[in-house]
Amino acid sequence: MRRLFISLFCTVWMPLMVSADSARLTPLFEAMRMPELLEIMRQEGVDHAAALREGMFPGKGGKAWSAAVEHIYDPDRLAELMSVGFGDAPNDAALHAMTAFFESGIGRRISGLEIATRRAMLDPGVDEAMREALSAMIAEHTERMELLAEFVEVNDLVEANVVGGLNANLAFHRGLRDGQGLTAGMTEAEILTHVMAQEPKLREDVTEWLYAFLAAAYSPLEDEELRRYIDVSATEEGRIFNRALFAAFDTLLTDVSYRLGIAAARLVQGEDI
Repeated sequence: MRRLFISLFCTVWMPLMVSADSARLTPLFEAMRMPELLEIMRQEGVDHAAALREGMFPGKGGKAWSAAVEHIYDPDRLAELMSVGFGDAPNDAALHAMTAFFESGIGRRISGLEIATRRAMLDPGVDEAMREALSAMIAEHTERMELLAEFVEVNDLVEANVVGGLNANLAFHRGLRDGQGLTAGMTEAEILTHVMAQEPKLREDVTEWLYAFLAAAYSPLEDEELRRYIDVSATEEGRIFNRALFAAFDTLLTDVSYRLGIAAARLVQGEDI
């Protein structure tokens, strides 16, 4: 699930919100090219579900699993979840400041770079190549790596992604349990212990993927441009908006993961989803 939590502003937001906040959020979402990001998120979710099927019940599911996945990742349903999670958390000052940034030339350029890189990394070969390029940057200990590290630290990206990933994994296992699947009969404490045992590997994986993404996405930027992005992120408005983004994604990912767990449990049992 790590690909659904990437960075402060390259996370996937819904272009259409169903809450009363829709109108006030629309200019920002348009500047950030949210429809394109939404489609990438949907594809990532479908790919994740396909891998899940092969790992848990190869050869089973067929159209039933595909239909369940399409429902889980239905754009309108996700938009509603995002609306609930996001609410009115960003105050007007934060919203106006971030809208102004992403409507600027540098903001639009950053959005475009993030989208293009996110889409490219759907290809496993591209993903691996970016990780190899990151290894070379780390070995050379470039100034760009120091800027990326500052960006990650300012936005608390590793911790936020790890927490989000753990919450998603916990929700998935709860779904398996409630659907009488592989974790049926496990107590809440046992599920939590099982999920937390994955934390070190998850942290390592998230950190590597995150830096590989950022290094590739921002490679066309000059250091001064990346510095401006960091400075915006470090403002009070940037921090407020960042917290709202991750809170909304936690709501969305928890729901998606739980539903995937339920659907997987039913297929393992041979039931209709």
